[in-house]
Amino acid sequence: MALARMRTPQQVYDMIHAEDPESSVSLWYIRSVIKQGKVPVLKSGTKFLINYDRFLEYLAGDLPEADLEPAQNLGVIRKVSE
Repeated sequence: MALARMRTPQQVYDMIHAEDPESSVSLWYIRSVIKQGKVPVLKSGTKFLINYDRFLEYLAGDLPEADLEPAQNLGVIRKVSE
């Protein structure tokens, strides 16, 4: 079993641009894809970790919608208890 390459959005951006310096994929785009729940993420503290290989599948259009779980309360304003 291969170990998943879990990366932060900044690391995903850096890896994509290391392979293809002319890539138009921006850090903002990567973060918006996470926020929309289009790629599976793992939240570790305040960091979001993305499976790099699955993100590349998403960009290639090969990631089935059934594999995605919506992000839990991502981008939602929550009431603070007093």
